[in-house]
Amino acid sequence: MISVRHLSHRYPGARSAHPALDDVDLAISAGRFCAVIGRNGSGKSTLFRILAGALRPSAGEATIADAPCGSARARAAVGVVFQFPALDAVLTVRENLRLFGRLHGLSGKALAARLDAAVAWTRIGDRLDARVGTLSGGQQRQAELAKCLIPAPPVLLLDEPTTGLDPAGRAAFAETLATLRREAGVTLLMTTHVFEEAEPADDVVVLQSGKVIAADAPRALAARLGTEMIVIGCAEPGRLAARLRTGGLAVRATAADVRIPDLDRGRAVGLVSEILDRHGAEIASIAIKQPTLTDAFLALTGDTP
Repeated sequence: MISVRHLSHRYPGARSAHPALDDVDLAISAGRFCAVIGRNGSGKSTLFRILAGALRPSAGEATIADAPCGSARARAAVGVVFQFPALDAVLTVRENLRLFGRLHGLSGKALAARLDAAVAWTRIGDRLDARVGTLSGGQQRQAELAKCLIPAPPVLLLDEPTTGLDPAGRAAFAETLATLRREAGVTLLMTTHVFEEAEPADDVVVLQSGKVIAADAPRALAARLGTEMIVIGCAEPGRLAARLRTGGLAVRATAADVRIPDLDRGRAVGLVSEILDRHGAEIASIAIKQPTLTDAFLALTGDTP
């Protein structure tokens, strides 16, 4: 459904030593959910703009539904949800949806049917006659999603769609996407830097400096760090990490803590006791946890929380 081959892009006049995208490959089958994660500047937005047809790549190819991105056929297959809703704040939700439908050539009963169907997938049905400017951020995002569903696209591209939403709004939006995927079979590609939002994805692609540095299921990425890890909070992570390394432990210091990954289940308990005996005076907190996608990202990129 979505195919990217040897995709590269460098912005004219860019001072960066590396391109915005560097030989990126990506394949997403119909009905799957792919999350693209990375820090700001990793290339997520550039990839999104190319897929949405808003930017022509410097090299390589990107297709949706076997059509080049940006072509009429590809645009007809895609609904695009940007970081911030593109709705008229003065108009009501219903008026926005009708206007968008007319722009897609719909009218009369056909438009009414599409509007009802799109609203049914979202949580905006009780606010159709409210002006968009009076809605909360979460409600505006639901209205934006309903707008994108008017043409019934088989593919949804979402660029950090929960930016600015509170936890309740993010959870509601995630549930709506899960329903769409489960009941309508919509193919989803979402960029995000909130890694918890990528946990339900079938596939996660990690971008760094324009390159794909990892691509796998979320659990598989987390499993690279073992079944358990120890996280130690302390005032001087670098100093404590150096001492632990002299004892033969593979550790990584971040700005806030020391992490000991790749532990077999059951080993961590005894190791915690040993560490507290030797370095207890330096430790503010210590915990055993199962690695998450966030932990995997930090280990892959070498970044700190």
